[in-house]
Amino acid sequence: EDYIGAIAPDLIYSNNSNPLAYKDDAAILQDSVGLTIDEVNYSEISKGQSLERKAFYDNQCAIASSSGEFLGNGCDNDYDNDDDNSATDFEIREIPNQQNSQNFSEPRANPTTPQNFQIIYNASTTEMKFNWQESQDYFGATSTLIYKIINTNNATSTYYVDSRNSVPTSTLQTTSNNLSVFIDEVGRDYDFSIQAIDKEGLNSETATATISIPAFLSNLYFYRDPRPSSADYLIEAFYDQYPFIPDIYQNNANTSWKAMVFYLNSEPQKESYLDQSFSYWYPWPQETINKILKIKYDTCAGGSGSQTPNYVLILPDIKENCSVWGGLRNLSFNYSSENKNFAITAVSSTIDTVFTDNDYLTIGYYSFYSSGWWKGLPEVFRLAAADKTKYYFQNSIPNYQSPQLNGSIAIDFDELNSKLNISWPKASDTDTVDSLITYEIQYGDLGEWQSAGNATGATKIISLGDEFSINIKAKDEFGNYSEIISTEWFYPVSPE
Repeated sequence: EDYIGAIAPDLIYSNNSNPLAYKDDAAILQDSVGLTIDEVNYSEISKGQSLERKAFYDNQCAIASSSGEFLGNGCDNDYDNDDDNSATDFEIREIPNQQNSQNFSEPRANPTTPQNFQIIYNASTTEMKFNWQESQDYFGATSTLIYKIINTNNATSTYYVDSRNSVPTSTLQTTSNNLSVFIDEVGRDYDFSIQAIDKEGLNSETATATISIPAFLSNLYFYRDPRPSSADYLIEAFYDQYPFIPDIYQNNANTSWKAMVFYLNSEPQKESYLDQSFSYWYPWPQETINKILKIKYDTCAGGSGSQTPNYVLILPDIKENCSVWGGLRNLSFNYSSENKNFAITAVSSTIDTVFTDNDYLTIGYYSFYSSGWWKGLPEVFRLAAADKTKYYFQNSIPNYQSPQLNGSIAIDFDELNSKLNISWPKASDTDTVDSLITYEIQYGDLGEWQSAGNATGATKIISLGDEFSINIKAKDEFGNYSEIISTEWFYPVSPE
């Protein structure tokens, strides 16, 4: 009579009702002529607890909770119906699990396992899309099921379910046979399992799927500048396309800015946004700032502000966003988009810091979110993804490609002034800005190589009877040489 619970009882028995009788803290179930059918003693349970008949499994009584929750309630050791066998037939449940006739019958089989569990990744939005074939419950229905997806190799990863404004969660579940989530880590593998769960919590077997999410960069090198005149440490990034950070808050327009933060010997922090105002970045606490490797780079504003140490590398999506018009345009990195790489300088130098091969960088990537510098409001970036890949310091230079110098040497003979005007094609380089390529020229196979700087032409005063070879080679900023192109020249014989 005093039952309180969320599950409506099918029948209520009281002290005055039949066929249930009460005696000495025992409930006795009787037939129509008063014979005892079953008996249960409830003297050992407390308020808030319940008694549940045990399951009968594998020819013996078993618990009807935990692993035996869905095995039914068939245990009955009181075969002659004249003894109270509560201790062996029933178990005490600390947390009652009320059931009625609307519950699924027991014992029953698990729902079927989800089939064809697949994951598709959209790099432009950092979105994962899961899909699978629907399962069925014990009765062949699909509408009673919930699907639960678990990241088995990193349960603490954050997902932005449904939209980027949703509350972050690591628990993924749906009643549909598909689900989309946004991730905040790249450059790693994700392992997932999926289970179908019926409305009372009976699980299917698990299905699994793995997906490898590429980093935004194809590679990153952290090394000492090998040029004798430099004491710098360099960070050089390589990518397959530019911009390489997805424009996830501006409808993939790629007409604004992106940002990178480099963390030294620590994992990248997942601050949700960066707030740039008056050259300071918020909301970083001091303990976060201490983990960031400060950098120097040529800004679009140039002048005295160029190469100013900064915590953040700002990358313009388009050349129009690199200018002297103020705001992020001033602070952007003034780099050439000619090749699919760029290099910046770490503030630390060999004079004040010695890095070893145990030191590494990780990266935080940010995408432009909102602007208002002309109104005195801050520029805001929000997290696009973190890359926890450890890019270790290298003492040796990365494997750079040599310049490519193709074509032939052209010679114009200025007979009046006894001068040769020599020209050659412009070299190209996949990992060096072409404007930094220099050229050297040699007259005669045993002559000294002479620098021609960035020019693609030279002049030489000649004398009657001169005859020699002309050799040209290109050199990149790290001292790598191209193949040599050559031609022969001799002073033409004048007609008699």
